Amino acid sequence: MFLINKIDELVSTSKHLEMLVKTHMQNGGNVANIENFIPEYYTIQSCYQKSGRGTASNIWRSEYGKNALFSFIMYPQISAVEQFMLTKLISLGIMDALKNYVPKTDNLKIKWPNDIYYCNKKLGGILMENSIIGNKLRYSIVGVGINVNQNTFLKSLPNPTSISLITELINDVDELIIQILNAVKKRQIIAESTVSTVFDEDYLNMLYNYKCSQRFVIDKKIVEAVIHGVNEYGMLQLLMDDYSLKEYSFKELKFIIPE
Repeated sequence: MFLINKIDELVSTSKHLEMLVKTHMQNGGNVANIENFIPEYYTIQSCYQKSGRGTASNIWRSEYGKNALFSFIMYPQISAVEQFMLTKLISLGIMDALKNYVPKTDNLKIKWPNDIYYCNKKLGGILMENSIIGNKLRYSIVGVGINVNQNTFLKSLPNPTSISLITELINDVDELIIQILNAVKKRQIIAESTVSTVFDEDYLNMLYNYKCSQRFVIDKKIVEAVIHGVNEYGMLQLLMDDYSLKEYSFKELKFIIPE
């Protein structure tokens, strides 16, 4: 069972969880015993977010009650240099759950670094904020947004889709969130009992346009390159026209998605 606190309206579910962590610290707690105050997988769910966040400064827009908007806390037993393994297991756990909701699951992909795509359209996204003490990852707040039952979107959003648009069905948002939490937890259990590379193959198989030619904007220029993979630190590896292999972090490039 997961402890899920469903709130009608919030500025952001991730910000709300961050506030709970700060409250714990202000009341004399510390990061070392935070699990006694906020149990792992404690989840904040909202029907509507006033300023839900995507990666960096991106904003997540959603109609009231129609989508899965939630954040949860994890206490992964990994080192700080293994942060990307956490990204992989969370992304794959979400994909495991979504495969039960859409047809032609081969169309379901992880667009680097943390978008969820169906064909060439954005179905959702993930935002992770990690707390590091020394060389250990102490906790992670994971924000997730999945378009579930929303059928109309702002024109300013270039390529959105939803489970409802894909399937023409209405789904139970609360049940989807529980399915995602279960799937992520299963991946976490596997990750903590084996080698750090356990999900590498799964992740690459789910990676959007893996081993395919993809157009990007890099240094204000349009560049075409083959997506070669992702390194252990989460940097995207591109095989360039001259057969050199280059690595990029987020915000160093922008995908050009076909309409």
